[in-house]
Amino acid sequence: MEEKICIVAIVERGKADKIVDKAKDAGAKGATILYGRGTGESEIQKFLNIHIEASKEIILIVSKNQNIKKYLTQ
Repeated sequence: MEEKICIVAIVERGKADKIVDKAKDAGAKGATILYGRGTGESEIQKFLNIHIEASKEIILIVSKNQNIKKYLTQ
């Protein structure tokens, strides 16, 4: 049986489609996109005076091990 790998990427909301399109251009058959919310530590955000958007998209791509480099370099 051929080894499979799962790539997991967490990106800002609205960016997953573009990343999945690039992976498909590189030969991926498809992907799964899930929606989630980050739970960043508010004390650190206040200390650094930054805002981190809590809404995220999680991309899952399952592929043959030999194809991984093509997807990651697109």
